[in-house]
Amino acid sequence: MKRIIFITLIQWGLFYTNGQAQITTFVLVRHAEKAADGTPNPDLSPEGKKRATALKDMLGKLKIHQIYATEFRRTQQTAEPIAQALNLTMQLYEAKPNGEWIEKLKKENLGKIALVVGHSNTIPEIVNLLTNSKNFVPLADHEYQNIFVVSLTASGESQVQIWQFPF
Repeated sequence: MKRIIFITLIQWGLFYTNGQAQITTFVLVRHAEKAADGTPNPDLSPEGKKRATALKDMLGKLKIHQIYATEFRRTQQTAEPIAQALNLTMQLYEAKPNGEWIEKLKKENLGKIALVVGHSNTIPEIVNLLTNSKNFVPLADHEYQNIFVVSLTASGESQVQIWQFPF
């Protein structure tokens, strides 16, 4: 974890030395493991609750400005531990992101750090919309370990890092 943060600081430093002092960062994660209860809006499983706590532990020292989750319980329950730890209120967004919402997201968080919790298909889509690319594809059903970190400069440059949960 220390190595990841160190690399991130170096990369932010490279952005800064290129004359881009204002960096906006989005940390994007798929919701944690959900209960297999057959309902359309399940709670987190015990494993998912552990992952949500791990997310809080990993990101709790970052100066997160805002937390976004979809209307589904599993995204909100994934974000809840870190929202409580940082005393932030989650902002709900529709689980079908579009360009208009992305522009609003960038404007609301300019120069800050935001956490976005979504789904296997929406997190890669949001990364693509933020970076104006098509590099990221939907995650497989068993993929919960990736944390996407998108850094944007005021001039539109972007960098994407993929961190991983330690388990």
